[in-house]
Amino acid sequence: RLHAEVKRYESERRKTKSTYWILHELCWRDFVRFSSIRAGSSIFLLGGPESIHAPWPWSTDKSLLKRWCDGRTGIPFIDVFMRELSATGYCNHMGREAAGWFLSRDLGLDWRLGAEWFESTLIDYEPAANWFNWVYRCLPAVAKSAEPRKHLQTLEILIWGAQHDPDAKYIKRWLPELRTLPPNIAREPWRLKLKGFGPFDVGDFKYGSDYPLPIISPVMLSGTEEVAKQAREAQEMQDKQVTKARSRLGTRSGMAQGEEKRSGIGQAADVAAAPKEKQFPPRKRQRR
Repeated sequence: RLHAEVKRYESERRKTKSTYWILHELCWRDFVRFSSIRAGSSIFLLGGPESIHAPWPWSTDKSLLKRWCDGRTGIPFIDVFMRELSATGYCNHMGREAAGWFLSRDLGLDWRLGAEWFESTLIDYEPAANWFNWVYRCLPAVAKSAEPRKHLQTLEILIWGAQHDPDAKYIKRWLPELRTLPPNIAREPWRLKLKGFGPFDVGDFKYGSDYPLPIISPVMLSGTEEVAKQAREAQEMQDKQVTKARSRLGTRSGMAQGEEKRSGIGQAADVAAAPKEKQFPPRKRQRR
C-alpha cells in the first residue's frame, strides 16, 4: 500500500530524493527478509551464510565491548551513535553500519556480540534486518581487513563525519563534553595531540579526562575540511531554496485569503462547515 501511494505521488506531482529513498528502503526490506528465509539459521553463525571468516582470531574482550556499547571508544562519530542508541533505542542506518564495521574490523570483536546488543536495545529491532545486515555488510569487510586494534581502518567514519555533520552539531548534542571544541576538533579530538596543530581555545576541556583517548590509534585524512566546507555550502543552498519555496507558498496563501475575505466566500464556508453541537437528553437510570 505504501509503495502504491508513493508511486501515485510521483505520477501526480514529482519524484524526489525522499520518494526514491522510501522505495529503496522498501525494496531493501524485502531483499533482507527473503534472503534471510533462504539463508535460514546460518545468519546466526560466526561465518554467516557464506562461511566468511576473519584472517585473525575473533576477540570477546569484555572491556572493549563495554566501551563500544557505552559510546566511550574515543572516536566521536562512533560514540555519538552508540549514546543516542542507549538513550533512545534508535540508531540510523549509517550509524549501525559504521558502528558494526568499527566493532568487527577495528576492534576485532565477535560481530555477534554487536548484533546481540542491537537486538536488546533497538526499538525497531527485527531479526532479519539486524542479523542479516551484520553478515551481509560487516563480514565481507572483515575478510579484507588487516589485523585489528593496530590503527583505525574504517576511514568512512572520518569522511561521513565531515560530510553529514560538518559543524559537529549532532556530535555535540550527544557528546556534550566536546561542545567547547571547534567542529573539526570535535570530530577528531586527537588532532589536539598533533605537533604544530594549535593552539585552540578549548575552555576547561581536558582531553583524556573529559573525553577518553581513542581506543585504537587514530588517523587523520587530508581533505576532510574541504568535504565539510562543501557540505556546508550544499546545506546553505538547500536552506535558501526551502525559504524561497515557503515564501512563494505564503504569498499565494495570503492572496487566496484576501480574495475570500473580499468576496465573503471564506466566511460563508466557515459557517457552513461548522458542525452544530448535537444535544442528547440525559439518560434515565433504570431501576433493577
